[in-house]
Amino acid sequence: MAITECPPPGPEQWTVNGLIASRAFKIDASSGMQARNALLDSAHGITRGVVYCNAKSEYPDPYCICLAISSKGMPDAPTDGDGLYLVTCQYGRPVSTYMPPAVPYGELRYWVEHATSSEPADHDISGGPLVNSAGEPLEPPPYVEVSYDTLVIQWVRRASSYGDLYQRYRVYKDTVNSMNFYGAGPHCMKARPVNIEEVDRPGTKADMIKYFRLTARFDYREEKTFNGIAYGGWLDVRYDRGRRTVGVVVEGKREYPPIMFNGQAVADPVMLDGSGQQLPDGQQPVVLVKHLYKERNFNEIVIS
Repeated sequence: MAITECPPPGPEQWTVNGLIASRAFKIDASSGMQARNALLDSAHGITRGVVYCNAKSEYPDPYCICLAISSKGMPDAPTDGDGLYLVTCQYGRPVSTYMPPAVPYGELRYWVEHATSSEPADHDISGGPLVNSAGEPLEPPPYVEVSYDTLVIQWVRRASSYGDLYQRYRVYKDTVNSMNFYGAGPHCMKARPVNIEEVDRPGTKADMIKYFRLTARFDYREEKTFNGIAYGGWLDVRYDRGRRTVGVVVEGKREYPPIMFNGQAVADPVMLDGSGQQLPDGQQPVVLVKHLYKERNFNEIVIS
């Protein structure tokens, strides 16, 4: 079955969904469905359904998404054998700040939201207590600013009930809560509660056909490596920048003997800053670093 890629059917254009571009293929097939299936099974890098992927080498953006695959007969089809079909794959790259309106029926929207919040720091990267170089708890307890991105997927689907649509969503939720999620490392993705609501579609009887709008949110934090150890984005990666020793265990409790900037023991413990210098009275200690990445790589998320 011959598959030939054609010049794009139209120029790139910006729409409310972002940058839209297309790839087109001429395929000898007996039907449009057969033509689409042949393309999906070929080596042209097309993935069935709606896919988050680096779909085109010209668009290495990790948000490149295969929005739709359509086919139509061509007038220059051969008179014998199979017909000739033009299969078009439409790709888009969203504007991350775009907040879409209500989803039209049968359409899928997605966008990325950026959020920051303050979280109390409770331990350092080794899992030990968060203390100053004298081994004393920090007072008041420090907070760190946490930054992450949320991938929001929203689509409308015909279903018999809420439960039917939720079962489809569970495929994603269960995968997110497993070790890996379509290209994201362990602990990088976290599924938030899903929202499903019934929507009315003009021209149909509510008791015959039901449509539901599902909004799924996945919070994302990049995985990173610190001191040769890989940490997932939702595992706290914090460490004390104040100077302290590993300490020794005394009667089952770890003690942290105070040290000076030069590494020598001190008789009277003092609060130290991140460089090991004595902290002036009343000054808030800054002892933590939270490793955060804003890069995302949502790969091969298939909505079916």
